[in-house]
Amino acid sequence: EEVNRLIQGFIDDRQNRVELTSHQARIMKETELQVDGNLFLVLFVHPVTGSLRVSSIPFEEIEDIITNPDNRKEAWFYKRSYTYEEFDLTTGQKTSKTATMYYRDWDYQDLDNVQMIGTAPVIADAAIYHIKVGGFSNWKFGVSEVYQSIDWAKAYTEFLSNFSSIVKALSRYAWKQKTA
Repeated sequence: EEVNRLIQGFIDDRQNRVELTSHQARIMKETELQVDGNLFLVLFVHPVTGSLRVSSIPFEEIEDIITNPDNRKEAWFYKRSYTYEEFDLTTGQKTSKTATMYYRDWDYQDLDNVQMIGTAPVIADAAIYHIKVGGFSNWKFGVSEVYQSIDWAKAYTEFLSNFSSIVKALSRYAWKQKTA
């Protein structure tokens, strides 16, 4: 009963539904995974209730994955760099700003007390769960599932172009035969 209540609470949470647990959200995440080859889910645990909220970071904002120097398969931190717009209510102006920060890997507990890496903060109340497809286990990032079809698409485009040329030539030949 208690486990079911926790799971249902996670599934029914409004923000989790928008990000991950609704039918539409799951379809969109599957599409993102196929196209980008990577999903970066950010896990926020409420300090008092222990409830879990999920958000995500776009693939293009993850600049690097810092791994254990002795084991490339063990992720420690994710470096996020992005540009955002800040809106000033008094002037009505937008200003572009950049930010860089690090997130801990969800399964890495040894460096919980790290607060800064260089000049960038380490986000203490969130961790990233990285899902990747289409790559080797020791690669930092996955590869799009669409990538493998690009060569086939190019070859099929060339085939269709050649076939179209043949059909045009045959139709000209057939037309000449009719008029002669």
